[in-house]
Amino acid sequence: MIIRSWRSAARRGIAYEILALLLAFASSSCKRAAGGDDDSGDGDADTDSDTDTDADSDADAAQEACDDVASAVADAAADCYLDRGDVFDAFTVGCLLAVGVRDETELYQECMPSISAATCASLFPLDSSCEDQIVLPEEDRDRILEDMQARIEAAVRGRAEAGCEAMADAYGRAGERACDGSYAEWRQSFEDSAPDGDCGNVLDLRDAVELFEECVPSFADMTCDQLQTGPLDSSCEGQLRVAD
Repeated sequence: MIIRSWRSAARRGIAYEILALLLAFASSSCKRAAGGDDDSGDGDADTDSDTDTDADSDADAAQEACDDVASAVADAAADCYLDRGDVFDAFTVGCLLAVGVRDETELYQECMPSISAATCASLFPLDSSCEDQIVLPEEDRDRILEDMQARIEAAVRGRAEAGCEAMADAYGRAGERACDGSYAEWRQSFEDSAPDGDCGNVLDLRDAVELFEECVPSFADMTCDQLQTGPLDSSCEGQLRVAD
């Protein structure tokens, strides 16, 4: 089994390599969300240096807050791995973390890469699917997922409350420029939707921290189909399947 073959190696540090990879994603995309690497809007960027300075300050505050949230998520993942090392292998932890936390506050929309519809193979150097990576015993599935949810929720709530407030304030003042000019249309499209279901744990986690209302509205009432924005063939529920 994957668990047996990876257990000893995972305890030597693979779990932390997974966390480092997640944080690397977070760091690079936080910079993009803060405007550091965005080359779009060439004509507008240089029109008002004072406005640019204010926006840069707002973006810096947003990036700092984003880093705080990413750190809290990583801490929660580490806690989960250390406490469940006899059940999880490193890649299983990383895969479940990606499935559950990536949409928790839709961090991956503005702060981290949007991986709502990504497969594990696109997140980690693996050849198999999410379903193949998740090898939890059937009887442990609900208990472990509930435990992970509680740990992540507690960690993010405890570590990121101030960061979320700062991010909301920063993006609120930076306005549409900080949201790549698409927020108003994006928000309206979701308000006009008619949700008819949810995806269980993924959506429960997503609503745990109501992250900066100005840019990232709560997705707790969205359907799987409405959330999927990338090339995924299966549903949200399919991403959470546990192998027999």
